[in-house]
Amino acid sequence: MDPSSWYNSLPVFTKYYMTSAFVTAVCSNFKVISPMYLFVTGEYIFKHLQLWRLATNYIFFGGFGFGLIYMLMLINRGVGQLEKYFEKKPADFVMCLLFNALAILPFVMFFQLGFGSFSFAFAMLYVYCKKEPLSVVNFWGFAIKNGNFPFVLLVFFMLIGDDAQKYLLGL
Repeated sequence: MDPSSWYNSLPVFTKYYMTSAFVTAVCSNFKVISPMYLFVTGEYIFKHLQLWRLATNYIFFGGFGFGLIYMLMLINRGVGQLEKYFEKKPADFVMCLLFNALAILPFVMFFQLGFGSFSFAFAMLYVYCKKEPLSVVNFWGFAIKNGNFPFVLLVFFMLIGDDAQKYLLGL
């Protein structure tokens, strides 16, 4: 399948979420936009009324690199499959997105993580994996039941030295 037909076959929200994450990373790499304008903190939201930070903290996964590519693959897997699961119930999908985003936001602000993007993507993956717990996913050559996949992924991220806190918020 060529890249344009793959991209056009993505569900609507997944397509826009992946595109915005990719464009934000590329713009950050080329210094078009600074991540300092994207992170969320109470001071900038409540004192300076910079309300865009409530949304932009969910689309920035860091600069362009392996981490971004891997998160885009997880978004495709988790959010894309969850969106297909809710295909006949778009209002339920929007409520799922809003609930997870609003549930993660206070913790991101309290722990001063700055960005809720990793937690949000991991939460969407977790919800999908719990909706389809018996299906099998192939992870680095190992067949893993979908219900266990978020925990295996969490251990994998910890083994490669990533901060587990941002993923634990998504569970």
